[in-house]
Amino acid sequence: MNHKKSIEFVLISSDDTLLQALKCMDNRKLKLLVIIDDKDRYLNLLSIGDIQRSILQNISLETKIKNIEIEKKMVAYDTWSEKQIKNLKATKICKVSY
Repeated sequence: MNHKKSIEFVLISSDDTLLQALKCMDNRKLKLLVIIDDKDRYLNLLSIGDIQRSILQNISLETKIKNIEIEKKMVAYDTWSEKQIKNLKATKICKVSY
């Protein structure tokens, strides 16, 4: 029996503001967005927690995403083995192929 869940993700530009990201999350009932650059390449993930931390630091919601500090998130692929994912976690390297 296959229990894979379908994961919806939404892309957002690093030039978009925190307010735009927050509205996008609210409209789609999401807590995570994929940040891309102007060439549609993966940069990082933006979580609702990242926005909350920005608000608590008195960062304006009009601030562009690229201008806030977001901790790099680790990324793994569903085709990777458990061993590959554990190795990624141990080395704390974010591997992304373009």
